[in-house]
Amino acid sequence: MTPSRFVSPPLPVLLLLVAGLSTGCFGGSRPEKARGAALWLARDSGALDAIAQNRLAAAGLGEFYLDAAELEWNGSLKLRRFERPAIPRRTPTTLVVSGPWLPGDRPPDALATALLAELSALRIESEQDGLLVVGFHFEVDPGDSAERLGKTLGRLRSILPDNLFLSAGLDRKSLAGPAAQTLADAVDYVTCMIYGQRPGETEDPAAWDLEAVEENFRRLEALERPYFTGAVTLGTATWRGRGGDAKGSSTELSLGELIRARNLELAPGFSLLGIDRQVWEFVARGPVRVGPWSLAAGDRIRVVRTATPFIEEFRRRVVAWESPHRLGDVFYRLRRESEGLSLSVDNFVAVLAPDAAAPELELAVERVATGDRRWVVRVRLTNRSSESSDLAFFDSNFVQLQVSGATIGDANPGDFERLELLVDGEKGTMRAFREANAVRFFLPLVEENQTAASGEIELRLTQREPTLAISATFLLADGRTLTLDPRDWQFEER
Repeated sequence: MTPSRFVSPPLPVLLLLVAGLSTGCFGGSRPEKARGAALWLARDSGALDAIAQNRLAAAGLGEFYLDAAELEWNGSLKLRRFERPAIPRRTPTTLVVSGPWLPGDRPPDALATALLAELSALRIESEQDGLLVVGFHFEVDPGDSAERLGKTLGRLRSILPDNLFLSAGLDRKSLAGPAAQTLADAVDYVTCMIYGQRPGETEDPAAWDLEAVEENFRRLEALERPYFTGAVTLGTATWRGRGGDAKGSSTELSLGELIRARNLELAPGFSLLGIDRQVWEFVARGPVRVGPWSLAAGDRIRVVRTATPFIEEFRRRVVAWESPHRLGDVFYRLRRESEGLSLSVDNFVAVLAPDAAAPELELAVERVATGDRRWVVRVRLTNRSSESSDLAFFDSNFVQLQVSGATIGDANPGDFERLELLVDGEKGTMRAFREANAVRFFLPLVEENQTAASGEIELRLTQREPTLAISATFLLADGRTLTLDPRDWQFEER
């Protein structure tokens, strides 16, 4: 077979290549990779602005992986550039190269030389765009050529400038095989997504199970090479026909949108589907439009996502298993504004904070009208954070207004799902209906930055100045209960 020929790089790239060779590792040593957290910016990520970058850096996340190019094997080895999401200037960036590894009969030394020329040109372009390139990451599918890939990356690592790191992605399922050691020995460090799944992967509950995460952590440890542990923070909705056939997949929907959709109901047993993740399945009881999808009766939408408490628990565990080899975490990926099933910049900041994250709920009572022995009021719930509650029905997730010196007459749920009248804790009786001194407003889910207000609540006064107390109880994703204890409400003097 005739050996493949490589096209000579242009003069500027050759000059950079010579500079790289003169400052490469050949007996020298590359500095150690700094520990910390990093965030992945894929081609379909949202834009990263300077404010978000500064907030993340202050929380300990200072580096970004950026999908930059894909391998092309058309006679000569080339890199096809990707359009990049917006990113601030001087952002420390590891440029990611993806695609299949198809070396054919090309020798590793020749492949490494061709890659160096391509990466050098990619680095120049990126730095001209204002980025601070700190390394290159190969997130490629080695196929049956893992050994050839390892030899090529090992040679490439030896000729890269000392100020640039070279890393490779390991597939979770390959950690137990010989290919993992081959790649780990060839590069400065490896990265493996040991928690969660990226969109497009076949659903695997074990990928989210923190017990299985520990097994993969041990396998990474056994490589005795530096590594980053990865976590997928994207949520995905999958549309299936009534016969089970896949019809679509999307990261664009929100859980609130699905809950509010007419003719769409949660399947029985939804609360038992997820282990170390959140899983819900919705069933269409009739034709319904959800996002870009038009569902027929019997169609289903299955939602799989993580939440801040699960990522916090993931980090708590891997830190408890800490070793000299683990460098930190990589989160995949920065979401777009429309991706309400996924973690936001605010969520990442909360994950990296020392305290457990929870919604920041505020309660208020507004007096709408007063009259002869009659008040009309409203209650308002405001979530001033990007954290959400768990999805819950029945006797969970409610705001309660308690009154003394009055009974509750007509009440309207407003933005809430439903209401329930009580008298001295008794509910569902005629006495509770006629003499209610408390009303609960139920909300299946408190979404990020959400405000919900009740409709008008009639108070029939039995004394001149009744006492009002407001409280709330909501479930969180990890099983904790967020409780706002009752507090008396004082109206401002008019």
